[in-house]
Amino acid sequence: MLFRSRQSLFLTQRNQIGRDADLQSVGLSFNAGLAKINWATNLAGRGANSRWSGLLLGDTEQHFDTHTRHQHTSGESFSDLLYKVALRDKSMAAYTGLIAVDEHARNCEAYQENRNLLLSADAHVESIPELEIINDDVKCSHGVTVGPLEEEQLFYLESRGIERDEAMRIILAGYYEAVLERVPEAYQETARNELLNKLMGEHQNGNGVH
Repeated sequence: MLFRSRQSLFLTQRNQIGRDADLQSVGLSFNAGLAKINWATNLAGRGANSRWSGLLLGDTEQHFDTHTRHQHTSGESFSDLLYKVALRDKSMAAYTGLIAVDEHARNCEAYQENRNLLLSADAHVESIPELEIINDDVKCSHGVTVGPLEEEQLFYLESRGIERDEAMRIILAGYYEAVLERVPEAYQETARNELLNKLMGEHQNGNGVH
C-alpha cells in the first residue's frame, strides 16, 4: 500500500501460518504524521516460516509506534525480524517486539534485530525487545542498537569530494539495503524510488509505503 499524505495511519494485521507455510512481509514507513502499526503472527504449524522486515525514515515531527509479535505455538517453526530506523529533525519512534515460544513448541528458531540511527539531537527513539520462552529447547536471540551516524564514514566520503548531504544519502541508502533486498522484485524499484525521494526531501507533503 502506498500513502501520499501526512494524515494519521492506524494499521493492524494478524497472520496465522500453518504447516510448512511461508510468510514474507516487508513494511516501509516514510511518512504519515502519526503512525501506529500492530503486526502479530502465529506460527501454528510445524515447519511454519515467517520473515518480517521493516524500514522507517522519519523527519519533521513525525511519530511512529510499531508493535510486532511472533508467537510460536508449534515446534520446528522459524521467525526472523529485521527492522531498521533512521530519524531526523524532531521525529520520534517507539518499537516493541515480542518473541513468544509456547511450552510444547520445541526446536524453534527466532531472531529479532532492530537498528536505529539518530540523525539529529532532537530525534528520539525507544526500543523494547522482549522474549517470552516457556521451554529451553529453542534458539532465540534479539539485538538492538541506537546511535548517531558515524562521523568517520561521512569524513571518508567528504574527503573524496562528496558533499555532506550527498554522503549522508549514500550511507543511508546502504544502511537500508538489507531491507530493500527483501522487497519482492516487482516492487523493489518503487521502494528504492520512494526512499530516494524521501532522502532528497522532494515530498514535503509526505509519502509512505507499508
